[in-house]
Amino acid sequence: MKKKIQSVTITILLIIPMMSTAQLNESILYTPFKNIVNEDFRKTVEGDLDNWDIEYESDFYYKPNTIEPYNFLGFPINSASFYVSKNDTITKFGLTLTVMDGNLFYKQMYDEYGNSSVCNPNSYFFEKQGITLPKEESEEALELLSKIPMPTLEDYKDTNSITWFKVKHNSSSSEIDIKIYNSPLNGSTFKDPERILRIIFEKRYDD
Repeated sequence: MKKKIQSVTITILLIIPMMSTAQLNESILYTPFKNIVNEDFRKTVEGDLDNWDIEYESDFYYKPNTIEPYNFLGFPINSASFYVSKNDTITKFGLTLTVMDGNLFYKQMYDEYGNSSVCNPNSYFFEKQGITLPKEESEEALELLSKIPMPTLEDYKDTNSITWFKVKHNSSSSEIDIKIYNSPLNGSTFKDPERILRIIFEKRYDD
């Protein structure tokens, strides 16, 4: 009987790390980089400076190939780049996702992080609102811009970028900024629901 209990305990200890490292989110900024590395990670090289899939001058690149991919909010990650300090701490990282339903993704973002802080609407958003942006600055143009409605949750996917400032993590008093860049799939437009997302997580160092 005693041996069976020991066996169950060992099994649980083996499963827990696998579950905890399945997702890449702001929590990895508070853990050693070595905790997430697997054989699909590599150091970046000078030739990567011309690779738009890799964050500029990042230290490590991840592209799932041999092992089940990490995910963010349940969405499989296409690739990720990491900035790592000398003490093996991740200071910033970026990842890319392909989602088939932008509204579903942003609903999950809202459930996890609340309302966004800043939105940068794109031309499709203004088109939906029936707004033609003025080409020159004037009092009339400024008045028009002041009356533009704020993007709602359903509009989040129709922004060039959207940012969550000062996100707090449970294990630390530090704050994080999360910025998402939206792009349609190749051959698609913003009228379609699918999106390619580039998401940047970065520690804040200001007050």
